[in-house]
Parts: sequence; C-alpha cells; structure tokens
Amino acid sequence: MLGGVFICYRREDSGGFAGRIYDRLTSSLGRENVFFDVDSIAPGLDFVDTLSERVGRCDALVAVIGKTWLSSADADKKRRLDDPNDFVRIEIEAALNRGVRVIPVLVDGAILPKREDLPASIDKLTRRQGIEISHARFDSDVENLIRALSELEDEVRQRAPAGGNRASRETIAKPPDGEAADHPDRKEPVPAGTPGETASAAGSPVDGLLGPKPQSGARPWGVAVPVAGAIVATAAIAGLLYAAFGSRQVEHTWRPSFDCRLAQFKAEFVICDNEELSQLDDALAATYRLVRGSMTGDDQKRLDNEEALWVAERNTCSTVDCVKQKLDERISALKAAMSKKP
Repeated sequence: MLGGVFICYRREDSGGFAGRIYDRLTSSLGRENVFFDVDSIAPGLDFVDTLSERVGRCDALVAVIGKTWLSSADADKKRRLDDPNDFVRIEIEAALNRGVRVIPVLVDGAILPKREDLPASIDKLTRRQGIEISHARFDSDVENLIRALSELEDEVRQRAPAGGNRASRETIAKPPDGEAADHPDRKEPVPAGTPGETASAAGSPVDGLLGPKPQSGARPWGVAVPVAGAIVATAAIAGLLYAAFGSRQVEHTWRPSFDCRLAQFKAEFVICDNEELSQLDDALAATYRLVRGSMTGDDQKRLDNEEALWVAERNTCSTVDCVKQKLDERISALKAAMSKKP
C-alpha cells in the first residue's frame, strides 16, 4: 500500500481552502490515503521527529499556500517560518529531505514565494512546479491536483520494488551520487511540467501544467477525473492557441488576480501582458468574491459552476479585444446578480 498524501497548511492562512481540498481528495483517493491535521502528539514525544516520520510515510506533500502564508507571524510578531519549530516549516523540511514529492498549491490568488524570502532549509520549495486553485475554478483546479497525484501513484508503483516500503521509495527518489538536482549553480534548469517536480529557479511558465497524460492501467486509488465536456473542448482549442503563442515570462509592475508564472492558456498570457486587462481581471476577482460571499449553499455552487464555464469560454480568446469583452461581460453579469440580492 502506498504512503498517501499529506496536506500541509496554516489554519489562519488557508484553512477553508485546505478543508475543501481535503474533502475532494478523500472522496477520490480514500480517507485512509489523505493525512490532514496532526492535532495531537503524545506527551514526551519529540514533535520534530514525530512530524518528520508522519510526513516521511507519505508519497506526496501538498503545501497549501495562501496570501499570508509567507508573512504569518506569532504573538510576538515574529515570522513563523523563521522559527525552526514551526510545524509548517518542519513538515516541508521533512518532505524535501526524505524525497517526498512536494506540490505547492497556491490558493486565493497567492503567488509562489521567492527563494530569498524562505529559510534555507526549505528554499527548494520555490523550484517545485505548483498548481493554482481558486474559488472560481475550484472543481477543475482540484481535478488537476487529483490527476497529478494519480500519475504520481502510478509512477511510484512502477519504480518501487515489490513489497517496497517508504524507505526504499526515498532511496529511489533521491538523485544519483554526484548529481545535484537542485544545486543553485546548475546552468540547465530541470524540465518541469508535473506538479511537484523541480522547476526552473526563475519560475517560468511550463507547458503541461495539468500534469502528464493519463496512462492505461488500473488506479489503486480509484481516481476518476470527470471533466465537463465544454471545458475539455475548450482545453483542446486553447492548447493549440497556446502552442502557437509560446510560453514566456515578462516582469511587469502590474499583476492580475492569478500568478502569471503559472499561466497556461494564451488568454492568461494576454492578461498578464496587458495592464488594463490585469486591472479588469483583478476587479472581476474582487466582484466575484463579493457576490459569492453574499450567497450560501446551492447558490454558491451554482455561481462556481457558472464561473468555471465562463473561464473555459474566456480561455478560447487569443486577442486583447476578445479577452476584454469577456471580462467586461462577466463583471456586468456579476454586478447584475448582486443588484438582485435583497
């Protein structure tokens, strides 16, 4: 039996997102394969050793990163990540040191931290390919994460010897002697595309953010990846547009609601390279959060589904005018929905 998935997060930063991600992962992977909270450590046990051991038993660590993940401080106003005893830091250190696949999951518009902003013991986190999860695209974004974990499980099973345990998988996961997979002086960036794999230090956009194509064969985790037909068709069209457009990274003073380093579709690159569109996208995200916050239950789910379909439609755009029209129309629709609220 494989080790499963460990979800690492801060309650005050991303507890809501982490809970929703946990629910979706357990429904697809099985509750016994997903480890969420380490709430109690028996008196007398070394909590560093205990956390390290529990993380080390897993095959993947999902690091949920929100907007305050990096700056979160304790009662003395000291940054938590600078504390060697910080649980989040310990969990990520353990995963990186034990060869566990680390997948940064950026939620609610958060961006991947820069290497210089992290303690040296976890600065390799910035070289791991991540996945972005938003309220608007939650269902499809989480399916990307599930697909990546499913592919990882297949990969581990193929590599691990029969009856292999966590220790044997750690040995397999480590680079051969003499090969520094994450050495800062390495001139050729390690190709990245699968979430959690080592990425270029520059954090450039990477083709195949959705993860590798599914392979044939049974999945012991029983993962099913249902995707709406409209989104599948859109993704196929957008993939061709993206291939023609090409991936690139340009630094700008403006920033939309999402992390441009994780941009996948041509429409997203168009937004990232245009200040007006970036401002419109940010305004749309703020309006969406406002409208969603005024709803509950089925109304929220219906809004999320509408937003996911709208995102799929927007991603068929390849010009500034097309993207702007889609953004303007969606903002107007959300404002109209808000005006109807009592």
